[in-house]
Amino acid sequence: MWRSLASYIKCALSTILLTLSIAAWASPTITVASPKAGTVGAPTYFDATASTSTCAAGISAVRIYTAPGVAAFTTNSPHLETFLKLKPGSYNTVIQAWDNCGASSKFPITISVTAAAGVHVFLPAAGSNNTPVHFAASAENPACAAGISAVRIYPAPGVNAFTSSGSTLDAFVNLLPGTYNAVAQAWDNCGHVFKTALTIKNNGGSPGKFLYIADNGLKNIARYQLNAGTLTNANGANNAPPVAGLPSEPNSIAVDPPGNLAYAGLADGRVAIFDINRATGGLFRKGLIAAPGTGPASVTVDSSGNFLLAAEGGSQDVTSYRVNRSDGTLTKIGTVSAGVDPSSIVTDFSGRFVYASNFKSDDISAYSLNSETGKLTPIAGSPFLSGSQPVALGTTNKVLYTLNNSGGTASGYTINSSTGSLSQVPGSPFVEGECCGTPNMLALDPFHDLLFYSAIGFTFGTDNIASEIIQSNGAINGGGGSTGGVFDPTSIALDPSYQFIYVSQVNGKSGQPQILSIKYSSTNGSGSIFSGPILRPGAEPIQLAVSR
Repeated sequence: MWRSLASYIKCALSTILLTLSIAAWASPTITVASPKAGTVGAPTYFDATASTSTCAAGISAVRIYTAPGVAAFTTNSPHLETFLKLKPGSYNTVIQAWDNCGASSKFPITISVTAAAGVHVFLPAAGSNNTPVHFAASAENPACAAGISAVRIYPAPGVNAFTSSGSTLDAFVNLLPGTYNAVAQAWDNCGHVFKTALTIKNNGGSPGKFLYIADNGLKNIARYQLNAGTLTNANGANNAPPVAGLPSEPNSIAVDPPGNLAYAGLADGRVAIFDINRATGGLFRKGLIAAPGTGPASVTVDSSGNFLLAAEGGSQDVTSYRVNRSDGTLTKIGTVSAGVDPSSIVTDFSGRFVYASNFKSDDISAYSLNSETGKLTPIAGSPFLSGSQPVALGTTNKVLYTLNNSGGTASGYTINSSTGSLSQVPGSPFVEGECCGTPNMLALDPFHDLLFYSAIGFTFGTDNIASEIIQSNGAINGGGGSTGGVFDPTSIALDPSYQFIYVSQVNGKSGQPQILSIKYSSTNGSGSIFSGPILRPGAEPIQLAVSR
């Protein structure tokens, strides 16, 4: 009897512990952007993301089943984007995800695939959207055996936002707030043209979810959570933040437009590849490539999300890579020459042009980026003369600015929308007080035509984030003065909602390294501290990056 009672108690305790374990360890969450249940065209676009808030080891894989036991596509990462060439018919598709703690989830979608000549738009849905707007489309013509030549997105008449060769297009497009009568257009190889129209209301930028700090001096990337400009440290405000390790010191960090992938350019020239857990912001390093050049490496992801650009300071070149949108892996496309010591690299707001500031040759190298191939081509007139020792770059859809380390000036240029060539704006270079010593201390707001930079005063208490209004001719003046209350600010980054600035600083009273956010006026850039300051790692924050 006693043995039976003991066995019963043991069994009951095991059941309770198992129940508590399950409650504390949830299955992955799957979010599917495409396809929607119902009738779809082919090739059919699939976009799904798995995340976990309870499995510290992250997501193992995501897979598409087009029928029971029929695995059509698998990625060993938390996100997938792919087009499947499905034959006409009905499919009870299932998207399944597994985490690295032994749990899995399923997401069923019933679709009916039809064979119909034309352009099929999977994303975005007509109506309200945020920048960047995700476009995914495919085209087919069963009567043309030669297939489809290209697909293009026109957000407005005559405005070519992105072109993809072949029958599919998957790209993010930066749009200013407003209403757009967009058209997805395709050409087949038999002389036919197909168009699908949709009206989009762009409400502006979507808020950031995570902030990352690349620290020179530490072999890691620090992470913070964001909620409408409010900073949170998952380990507690007064503790060291969560970090992701690296084999070498980071020189830069970049995040892709949807916030699924992160890349760190390292001091030794290599590039580290990370998956992002969309639930927590956790970084999972999954790859490391040896770039053709010599570091330090400065990296950026183009606005479409399809290409990574890396400037290698020691070898004076820029390399473009194609991004695998499902697993983040990189395929080298080509390398072009830059000036001496390219220390910063950006794309313009449209994503069509790439610019690198050359610290030791006092100029800016400019390239056009082919959206179909990812190939970089030097722009006529490049390199363009700048001030002495250009150290930071920022762009909008109209202008490019660089801060010049020697002399404390800002050089401004208008961007030719057709060619990408640069022309000095009236009054350039502009004298900027208490400026300009470190990389990534400059940021431009393309929604409100504002320029911000970190300014370190000569007397205690005068440090600030200075703002300038970008005029219609590209010149800067008439800003909101300065945003005070900060100490020794260095790197800054703008929230993609274009309402907040994130600032790294060292508290002048306590000597404590900190991170904070500032909410600013869209009229003139003036503002005040909104969140923080909270503790950050005690090293040089060479770049901040925000993930949506």
